[in-house]
Formats: sequence, structure tokens, C-alpha cells
Amino acid sequence: MQLKRYEMSGKESVFALIDLIAPHHTFELYEAVDESILLAAVKEAICRHPLFGTRIIFENNTFYFEQNPKPPVIFTRENAPKIYGTEENNHYPWMIVLRDKQLLFYASHTLADGAGMFSFCKTFLHLYFQRSGVVFAEAAADFPAGSPAQTTENAFSRYADPACKAFGTPKFSPPVEVKPDWFERSDRQPWRLEIPLSEVRRFSKQSETSVFSVIACILSRAMADAFGIQSGNINVRVPVNLRSAFPSATDRNFVQGFSLCYMTDRMAKMPDARIETAFRSQLDLWTDRDNLMQIINADIDLAGRAKAAPGEFRAALVREMQKQPGAVILYTHITRPDFSEELMKHIRDIRVTVSADEIREGLICVTGLTVGPTVCLTVQQCSKNDCFTASLRKVLDRREIAYKLYPIDLPPVYTCRSTSDLIYE
Repeated sequence: MQLKRYEMSGKESVFALIDLIAPHHTFELYEAVDESILLAAVKEAICRHPLFGTRIIFENNTFYFEQNPKPPVIFTRENAPKIYGTEENNHYPWMIVLRDKQLLFYASHTLADGAGMFSFCKTFLHLYFQRSGVVFAEAAADFPAGSPAQTTENAFSRYADPACKAFGTPKFSPPVEVKPDWFERSDRQPWRLEIPLSEVRRFSKQSETSVFSVIACILSRAMADAFGIQSGNINVRVPVNLRSAFPSATDRNFVQGFSLCYMTDRMAKMPDARIETAFRSQLDLWTDRDNLMQIINADIDLAGRAKAAPGEFRAALVREMQKQPGAVILYTHITRPDFSEELMKHIRDIRVTVSADEIREGLICVTGLTVGPTVCLTVQQCSKNDCFTASLRKVLDRREIAYKLYPIDLPPVYTCRSTSDLIYE
């Protein structure tokens, strides 16, 4: 009997082609994790999140998620394979590694976006504590809102509308080219930035914007100062969860990235509030529903062309590789992970990070989430002499923002197998 398959969207196929790295999640608990209880919880969670019960295959010139006939595997730091998605972990494109009180969750970005990953983690953690004897008053709070069929839907296919006409999106010049003396690969110390949410909201209320706009302004100012950028553009790449515009319960990739443009020629002398307002205006244009619909339509078109023409995948890969490095900040922030208060009582800390080994030279990568009253971000960069971190302090101090910024160590690096290799097998 043929296993159930879910054909990938255009975005998912491109992610599979370029082996896109996803941030990994670290859950710090108050007690050591019981491996057998966790494995049982994960198996139960897969019934609610069938996407995480799949493996990735390539057939008929198309990438698919296919129901995995083998059980999931839990590892400890002593026996975890450096590369997952292979026979060693039964070809699952995700992996859980236990380190005493830490639970590390790694997944291929081809499989899911941050919202999908958090949804799965939230479910199996709730089930884990439930199986460990915890009684939850709100039993359904940490489970997906949709049925298993809804969590595996291709939302791009569901919402496509070829008749839609886009309003139009902003057009900016490319970001400033990276200078050779900006970065040093040996300087890769990650930092933890903690800011009270009340501090960020204090500024977002003044500019009538959002947490994203305030943080993006701070990061742009820091990059301009660190590298002496006095003209040209800096891009802050932010993800937008399309689930808010097109109500979908899918665990699959349904997020679009947009670049907020910091124009140093004009913005260097602007008040912070005006820059935040400009960022919000840019994002409002990008996220106009008709503009988002055009992105959805383009995804359907890409998937169709790739399926019809064997060379389309290689052309997409060439386009990705031809992108020139520039003054770009990748800023990913889960502002509402939506873990229940009851569940959070059993979790000491959550971190969303990307290993320094996975950061391309010329990029500043900031990942994190809002946990209760605190914005918690991991700043990954390889600026020479940590000049970006020094400039970040300068910008925060000038705005009189209460914060903590300190160096941290990251968990070991584990990566998914090269899914692009499936094309040639």
C-alpha cells in the first residue's frame, strides 16, 4: 500500500533544494528529562501533527513529505548523530537531543516554519508533563487548533487566487556591499540580549508601531555604527506569518520574508520614532492582502513549473547562489509562542538560536522570542572585534533602554542531511 504523501509547495521545494538551515530550539526544564516518557509523548503528538511523522522524498521531479513507516528516535548528547535525516534516526527531518535538563529540538526548514515547529514542541511537551503526572486545567490549550488534516494542508494551494491583482510593493536599491574588513570568521561569540517587553512597548506606543519596528530600528542603527555605513541601504529581513491574513492551522511553511530598508542617507539623522514608523509603513505595504496573494500565486506557479521542467530546480539553485552578500540583518522573532501559562511553569527557559557555523559571512542573525515579560534574543555575528555588539550597546544606552547583553554558549551543531541529494539518488 502506498504511503500517504503531501506534495511540497514551491517554497518548501526551494528550501529542500538549498538545504535551508532553520533555528533550533532549546527548552531548559527544571528536572532531567525522562527519555522513555518523552518518546511516548512524541509518538502521541505526531497523531495531532502528522507532518512530523514524515520523511522527505523526491520522485517524478517533485519533493514530497511521505508518511514515515518507522518510529521516531530520541537521542542523548552521547549518541546523537551529527547529521540527522538519515537511517540513523529513521530518516526523520527533525531530531530531539537530551542533555540532562535540556531538550534540544532541531528540524529542517523544509519541514516547517517557526510557528509549525513551536506548535509541535508545545504539544509533545504538554503530553510529556501530562504523562509525568502533571494535571492541566486547560487540557487543550497547548494542542493545535486544527485537525490533523488541517495541520498538514498546503495553505498556498488553498488560498491561491489567480484573478487577484496586487496593489504593489516597495522597490529599494540593494543593500550596501560587504567590506572585507567588516567580518572575521574566527570572531563568532554569540550573545544573549534581554529587554523587558515593557521597555519595547514604551517606544512602540510612541511611534504607534510594533515590537518588530523598534527592534529593527535598534539593529539597523547598530549595524550602521559598527561598520561606518554612511550611505546606501541596510536590509532587515523579517518573517511574516501568513496565518494571520489567511487563517490556516497548518504546521507547514506558511511564512514570507520581507526586507525592511534602512536608508542611511535619509534615516541617519531621523528620530528613532520616524524610522520605526517608516518600517511599519513598509511592512504594511508588503503585507497588503492582495500583495500577499500574489506571493501565494507565485508559489503555485513555481511548484507547477518545477514539476513540469527538470531544469527548474537547478535554475532556482543558481539564482540563490548568485545573490551577492550585503549589509543584511536576519531578524526572526516569535512574539507569541502561545505556550499556556500552566505549561510555562515547568519550563525554565526557551531559546531559539542558529549555530555560528551556519551563519554566512556578511550577515547579522538575530533570533528569539518573547517569553512572558521579556524579549529574549540571540545575536549571532562574526564582526571583527565584536564591533557590532559594542555598537548595539551604544544604541541601547543612547535610547536609555534597560537591557542585559552577555555572551553565551550554544548547544552542539546538528544538521539535516542534504535534501538536494535526493534529486540524484
